[in-house]
Amino acid sequence: VAVVLGSGLGGLSDQMVDAMAIPYGDLKGFPRPGVSGHQGQLVLAKVGQTPVALLEGRAHLYETGRADAMKVAVRTLAALGCEALVLTNAAGGLDNDMEPGSIMLMTDHLNFTGQSPLFGEPSDDRFVDLVDAYDPALQQQLLDHGKAMGVPLHQGVYAWFAGPQFETVAEVRAAGILGANAVGMSTVPEVILARHANMRVAGLSIITN
Repeated sequence: VAVVLGSGLGGLSDQMVDAMAIPYGDLKGFPRPGVSGHQGQLVLAKVGQTPVALLEGRAHLYETGRADAMKVAVRTLAALGCEALVLTNAAGGLDNDMEPGSIMLMTDHLNFTGQSPLFGEPSDDRFVDLVDAYDPALQQQLLDHGKAMGVPLHQGVYAWFAGPQFETVAEVRAAGILGANAVGMSTVPEVILARHANMRVAGLSIITN
């Protein structure tokens, strides 16, 4: 299992057993996160007896100008044998019932950037089917674990905006009309890359505002 830790979640690796951290700077092709709360390291550890690979931090489109900035990192996870990828992010909530601190399980996404990390891929496998981008069984596991821990999970659609500027009132309204329940500036490129690598995917948005 692999997990991408978004803004403010890097400290989770401190709770892992037998953790080994490798700075992104020591790994060829890995991004150089420049946003506060993104430490920039690959952590190999265990949760119980389950091997886990953690990416502490990501590079965003607005930092690099490239939607494929996480390509090497995600493909490294696949090469390590990770069959499932859980993505996390900080997002703005559009639903009145999602207060700051709520957690939304991503059921689908909207891509408002016009970008893809698969631009320039040389073969026909770049035509990735995203109809079931978010794995139903993995989503159900997260819902069940959340319920068991007393942490209710909202469910909804995440809208990806390029940033770095925040969304206008009109953009937020348009996103809501089109079915979005939360907005943010990350995650979707990793979803596409993971599905391209035949990894199962789930996503969690931490609602911050």
